[in-house]
Amino acid sequence: MKVCLVRPQSVNSLTGVGQDASLPIGLAYLAGSVAAAGYSLQVVDAVGEAISQYMLKDIGRKIILHGLASSQIIDRIDKDADIIGVSCMFSNSWLTDRELIEEIHKAFPAAVIVIGGEHATALPEYILETCSAIQIVILGEGEETFVQLIHAIDVGIDLETIDGIAYRNDKGLIVKNRRRARISDINTIPKPGWDYFNVENYISHAFTHGVNLGRSMSMLMTRGCPHNCAFCSCPDMWTNQWRPRKPELVIEEMKEYIAKYNVTNFDFYDLSAIINREWIIEFCNLLISEELNITWQLPSGVRSELIDAKLAKLIYESGGIRAVSYAPETGSQKEQIRLKKNVSINSIIKSMKSSCSAGLHIKANLIFGFPGQTWSDIVRTALFVIRLAWIGMIEIAPFPYSPYPGSSIFNKLREDKKVELNDQYFLSLLSINDPVQTISYSNRFSSKTIKAIILFMLCEFYFFSFLFRPKRFFILLYQIITNDSSTRITYSLANVRRRWVILKMINKRENVTVNIPHIIYPSSKKIYKDKQVR
Repeated sequence: MKVCLVRPQSVNSLTGVGQDASLPIGLAYLAGSVAAAGYSLQVVDAVGEAISQYMLKDIGRKIILHGLASSQIIDRIDKDADIIGVSCMFSNSWLTDRELIEEIHKAFPAAVIVIGGEHATALPEYILETCSAIQIVILGEGEETFVQLIHAIDVGIDLETIDGIAYRNDKGLIVKNRRRARISDINTIPKPGWDYFNVENYISHAFTHGVNLGRSMSMLMTRGCPHNCAFCSCPDMWTNQWRPRKPELVIEEMKEYIAKYNVTNFDFYDLSAIINREWIIEFCNLLISEELNITWQLPSGVRSELIDAKLAKLIYESGGIRAVSYAPETGSQKEQIRLKKNVSINSIIKSMKSSCSAGLHIKANLIFGFPGQTWSDIVRTALFVIRLAWIGMIEIAPFPYSPYPGSSIFNKLREDKKVELNDQYFLSLLSINDPVQTISYSNRFSSKTIKAIILFMLCEFYFFSFLFRPKRFFILLYQIITNDSSTRITYSLANVRRRWVILKMINKRENVTVNIPHIIYPSSKKIYKDKQVR
């Protein structure tokens, strides 16, 4: 049984400010499990194998595709592949992923095509209804399910016996089996199969999930999140179960990457790493004792109220969280309740203050345009932003709200006919990192108003930040001049500059691939250790 795993091209809008690619850790874990089970495995990573290749494409809106073109991906797939698994983590890439899958099916009509990821988990019936090329959808955590599926296809076991999949049966009917229970001991999951990927391409070109702190490697130390935020698809993907790895195994893996890839920084993709205080304390103490001389960051977010002065100091001493994303989303306590975050604004401020005092580099994610958001919520968030500048927050990241499949708000919007699953909807999801293309799902604020609010919050924050700490203005100016991308704002500017170079070289030629000489952006760790900046 020959298996091929495919990571499609990444997708970004012409005016987006976000990073469009990073190491595909989910697919790497899947590769590790397939290899450990003894099956013949091939991986085609469209981005990693063509890290400097881009093309302009019109799919109802012009987008930039990064990585191997569809024809190049197909040429690399082994001609006798029995199962082709395609990763589709994010719904904003569904249109191009669907097109690729349909082309793969034409080239490999006998192969079983399987899709997995957060998008696949959220919309399995829709995927099977609208893309006949896909036979099977994997739901949620995929390692055990995919290995069992390969075995079932290999020996002819009925698919109805496999938990955690949706599929089209012999009669053409869509069947969704019961969800598989989460893997109880994630320490037993085989390590990511990075040998099947060009890791060095990502590292040397500074394609990282966090900010650019040097040679960075992607890792996980926990899985899942115990919370149930209304705008988040995590509960649908991972359920509400949080699973930590053994701290010593995490550090053992870090040491392997240091030796193999000369890594100096680790980006932990964890959804909510700091849930168990005893666990994170043990991890930090072990890391300090190893004297690895590295930094680590949590760019996805953190459950903030557990970080106090003592814990923040310990994290800093371990090299930790030189860049961490707090995720308050709003400064309104009433909206916190509506969003089911169940976090006290005062406890967030207290935790952030402790982190700033310890020297941690932190930013706050804020979202505007939630259904039900009021002007009162906006005013309270504006006052919250001033408090963030006062306590020493380095930066904020305001985003427009986008309804992602799998979240409870998305389900309500779809129920109320305010979201319709079609190509225009999936195109609209590109707006989350694109301030130009903001789309409103609010019953109070237009797209134009949401853009204005986001711009106001940014200007307000930096005005007060520079007012309270004038030195920061000159530090930021120096970073911009020297292309230092070690903060989120300068890293975003680096991405914008890169996109300008891409568009200039593509010169509006659609469906023509070009190779872009990437600019390597240096990073400075000095900023993080300078307590005077605070």
